[in-house]
Amino acid sequence: MTKRSIRPLWLTIPALAVTTMVFAADVVPPAHVERMVAVESASRVGDTVTGRLVNRTNDVVTDVQVMIRDTFSWTNERSPGSDDPGQATNAVVKGPIPPGGSVTFELTEPAPPHRTDGSYETAVSVISFTKLEPPARTGSAN
Repeated sequence: MTKRSIRPLWLTIPALAVTTMVFAADVVPPAHVERMVAVESASRVGDTVTGRLVNRTNDVVTDVQVMIRDTFSWTNERSPGSDDPGQATNAVVKGPIPPGGSVTFELTEPAPPHRTDGSYETAVSVISFTKLEPPARTGSAN
């Protein structure tokens, strides 16, 4: 099997040197990453973030790195406060996820601080993943 790391273009420059030493890396625009591995039904309750990852490729997918973003919206957007308590953290869902299959995840990540002057919206997006491609066939068996 061939391992191929899939990451959006904006993450490639610092990571490419390390990635290419271990296995080949495909660099794709962020929108393409989302088309290959999708996040569905993501939600947060306290420190627990849950959802489902859907593999839309024809290959096995592993090591899906996700970003969990807690975006804060002020109750009074015309006069927001001076400190934005929004946060983002990264986590890895190991997999494997079969071609066309899905896997549910449950991650424990620190919840944002409690605030009474607004509310949070949590979103989960795929940052990168590894695609396990079957070995290339060479010749034909007689």
